[in-house]
Amino acid sequence: TCIKLGGYVRVDTTFNGTGFRTMAVLSTGFTVYNLTAVALDAAGRAVAVGKVLNNPGGTSFDFFVARFNPDGSFDNSFDGDGYRAVAGGTGTGTDEASGVEIQQNQLILIGGTSSPASGSTPRRRC
Repeated sequence: TCIKLGGYVRVDTTFNGTGFRTMAVLSTGFTVYNLTAVALDAAGRAVAVGKVLNNPGGTSFDFFVARFNPDGSFDNSFDGDGYRAVAGGTGTGTDEASGVEIQQNQLILIGGTSSPASGSTPRRRC
């Protein structure tokens, strides 16, 4: 769930009509497991990152990034549907984005961990 707060810590209902956006199973079949970080770009769009179950009934997780318009709708100019899953390793194991930053040139930087299956130690960190 991504929530937008307005001044004085009140829910901003201009974001999706309710102030929050819940994602579960997306049209691609991915299941959003959690969101861990959010950043705003220069256009006021929210970029949220976390991890997503990469196939129905599967056990592997991928990095997940979604971009929302200021009104809470998916920004379809971002990867055609507003979100993207990215494998950080071999496609098995757990990849989880834990941080996001928007550069001045509006490029999105995502940091997190990537671990192979079977409980091995993390292979990549950024």
